[in-house]
Amino acid sequence: MKRTTLAVSAAALAMLVWAPAAVLADTLYERLGGAPALAAVVDAFVDNTTSDEVIAPFFATTDMVAYKATLADFLCVATGGPSTYHGRSMVDAHTRMNITKEQFAHTVGLLIKAMQTLNVPQAQQDEVVALLDPLEGDIVGR
Repeated sequence: MKRTTLAVSAAALAMLVWAPAAVLADTLYERLGGAPALAAVVDAFVDNTTSDEVIAPFFATTDMVAYKATLADFLCVATGGPSTYHGRSMVDAHTRMNITKEQFAHTVGLLIKAMQTLNVPQAQQDEVVALLDPLEGDIVGR
């Protein structure tokens, strides 16, 4: 049994070593274009939120430079990139904000608008939105 397990493990390792890098490194982060593309999405999204009459009031006292860096790290980690997220949990970050479902959906729409402006392919847009959907419970109604 141990020899079989060892043989299977060795075969799996050999496949990893010889597999093309594109197969091993096929993350959403890379499909989006890596750090430069995520930075562009963050910039466009922040521009959208700070100019939006519904969402801008939430950011009235926010240090936008720090927010952009934290958001970029969050999206990098969420999409499989190499960053480390050191920001607060979604619950902690949104407590006492009383965000409604409509405001959450509107903010996601502003992110979609940013990605569309930058010609992010629809499939990748859908993947990004799918990463955000499970966070709604941590953000809405806090």
